[in-house]
Amino acid sequence: PAEAKQWSNYAAQAQAFIDAIKPPPPPPPEEDAPKARYKRDKEGRLCVITIVRTEKGKKKRYVDPLANFGATIDEQVALDDGSGEITRAFTISGVLEDGTTLPTARVPAKEFAPLYWIAEKWGARAAPRAGRGVRDELREAMQVLSSPTERHVYTHTGFREIDGKMVYLHAGGAVGGAGVSVELDGPLAPFRLPDVAVDLREAVTRSLAILDLAPHAVTMPLLASVYLAPAASILDPDFIGWFKGPTGSFKSELAALAMQHYGPRFERKRMPIDWMSTAAAIEARCFLLKDALCAVDDYVPASDYRQQKALDQKAQQVIRGGGNRSARSRMSSGMVARTDRPPRGLILCTGEDTPPGLSTVGRILIVDVEKVDVAKLTEAQATKGRLCHAMHGYVERLARDYTAQAIALPKRYAEIVAVTREREHTHARQPDQIAYVLLGIELLAQFALDVGALDAAGAEKLRADSQVAAEALAKQQRAPHRDADPAERFMVALRSLIWTKQVQITGRLKSDVGKLLDGGVGDGDLIGWFDADYIYLDPDETRAQVVEFYRRSGEHFATSKNMLHKLLHRAGYIEIDEHGAGERRYDFQVRCEGRITRVLKMQRAKLEIGDLEGGASLFDRAPEPPKPPTGPN
Repeated sequence: PAEAKQWSNYAAQAQAFIDAIKPPPPPPPEEDAPKARYKRDKEGRLCVITIVRTEKGKKKRYVDPLANFGATIDEQVALDDGSGEITRAFTISGVLEDGTTLPTARVPAKEFAPLYWIAEKWGARAAPRAGRGVRDELREAMQVLSSPTERHVYTHTGFREIDGKMVYLHAGGAVGGAGVSVELDGPLAPFRLPDVAVDLREAVTRSLAILDLAPHAVTMPLLASVYLAPAASILDPDFIGWFKGPTGSFKSELAALAMQHYGPRFERKRMPIDWMSTAAAIEARCFLLKDALCAVDDYVPASDYRQQKALDQKAQQVIRGGGNRSARSRMSSGMVARTDRPPRGLILCTGEDTPPGLSTVGRILIVDVEKVDVAKLTEAQATKGRLCHAMHGYVERLARDYTAQAIALPKRYAEIVAVTREREHTHARQPDQIAYVLLGIELLAQFALDVGALDAAGAEKLRADSQVAAEALAKQQRAPHRDADPAERFMVALRSLIWTKQVQITGRLKSDVGKLLDGGVGDGDLIGWFDADYIYLDPDETRAQVVEFYRRSGEHFATSKNMLHKLLHRAGYIEIDEHGAGERRYDFQVRCEGRITRVLKMQRAKLEIGDLEGGASLFDRAPEPPKPPTGPN
């Protein structure tokens, strides 16, 4: 019996332990429990409802304001920039407890929860209650007590398939579609076409009149860019039109006329982008301006070397993006690759000069702006509101036949570029650029023919004139390409250094010294030697002198030594040292002044500099007589 009693005690203790750790049963439902945690009071404030049991066991209901205002999420907006990443924003209205209406706030979804936007959007009078957790409750109350509508908003221009139909987006909506919401902010807001194209024939006639404002080598690429840009998603034009001219040459006015095809509010002082913007800002806007002309205005060289270097770096980044149809890849804060945002329209730049570098210059089509007819320009500016009607009709037709054009236009471009590549060119990209100009004019000619602005003969003449303009345009590219070529820049600097005697070149052998002025040419650092047939340049010292030459003039010479030697050989300036087994070197081992050294070997004819007196070679002049001593005897 004693043992049984002991086991009974053990069982009782175990049951007591189990009862102690068992969770309590849920309380019975209270008849006066609130149906929701939040409500609005009679002043419209957002409140939280709590029920507290008093010491006597009674329940008491409290309604506590979370802020001195009420707020409602009226609309949830899905913002679509065409990248595939949808961002959201909330449209929120509010009212203070005294009845003052607060301004409607657009709050990005990612900024909504912390509620920092309340002070920014509504100022100091809108005050959340102090206390731990109040902000979370205020945020939850806004969401629980709101029933927002939803709206899809596009934040870019250009063609987009919506509900199975191709439409053209602009700030006013969509050409070819109804009920489409588009929002373009800041400088992009003027991209607005009319609701309906009025008197299309007359509008296209005014667009064609731009051809008469300047030589066709200027106006043909300008109008070609206007009508090529809407087909950018089809053709991917990998070049940038660069309209260059001194201040007062009316280049910005011509660019503004081109932009007025996309909205009448564009003018010289109101362009979508300028070179004062950061490179990231320019890239972002060029991405949003899909299937549209994107003018980047006013590239002006800076007097300060550092400012000019920063401007050139920015220009090279933008030009490479436009010329390669690519953008810099970026990572999020969580080290996740973000969606690339390359240019999706056609970039047109204006400037007083061009950025340096052959690779950069090769990606732009340089148009020298000159001989602008000011009277005709003034007349064209007076009717700027008509040009956007021409563009409305153009994109409307392209939208209706978009699928067929997506097949036909690349084929036609391939046919044109096959012809332009057979012509003489100074850069591998040049035939492609000229082909795009010719195709743009073809698109304009066909459109003008369709609407009656040109007859068949006029359309054919326009195509023929474009061929002549293309030839002139191709010739314009020669000098910029030559001036930007590192090999040519090297030779320009070398000739100047030798002629001004800032460097010294002496005879390779003793027998050569007697022919030289004071035993050599120049008074500066020794950069090389020569004999009767060749000049032998020290590779490192010569390049260092050339780099310094450009630094003093405020320019930059960044070509590496190996690449420079390759370019000099390709241009025919230096010879190559061929060895067995396919080995090739750009430098030679030559005995100069009694020692073996590696040099660049250049024929004297490549660097002969004529004397001012009779054209004799500087290297063959007789020594000058010694100068009389100066100073006290």
